[in-house]
Amino acid sequence: MLGVNGNSENTKIEIDHKDGRKNDLRVSNSNTQKLEDFQPLCKAANDIKRQICKNCKETDKRWDAKNIKGNPYSFYEGDENYTNDLGCIGCYQYDPVEYRKTCAKKISKEASEHTVEFIMQKLYPNE
Repeated sequence: MLGVNGNSENTKIEIDHKDGRKNDLRVSNSNTQKLEDFQPLCKAANDIKRQICKNCKETDKRWDAKNIKGNPYSFYEGDENYTNDLGCIGCYQYDPVEYRKTCAKKISKEASEHTVEFIMQKLYPNE
């Protein structure tokens, strides 16, 4: 979000539950919750995420990260279907930092695999 000197109401940082369903009893209990259960978001991003998570809860369809130009994968784990086993893990909205880290690893692996094929074709084109 853009803002002038961070003074816009929409640029104020809020603490957000990563799990948009907020149905994990451990996270709901202040004695058992962990710092990793939360993430800082600006108000505008938190408002948008709230609506995305509400839609997921109603449809059991997770938000596709490819909705953001430049995101190469839909999910960093799982697929569009919400499951109780995986929960929100794998959804961009749950953890955009983990999404980016996982994408970097996947892209590096794919590039490495394709590089080997390219080199082999250059060195041994008729085989």
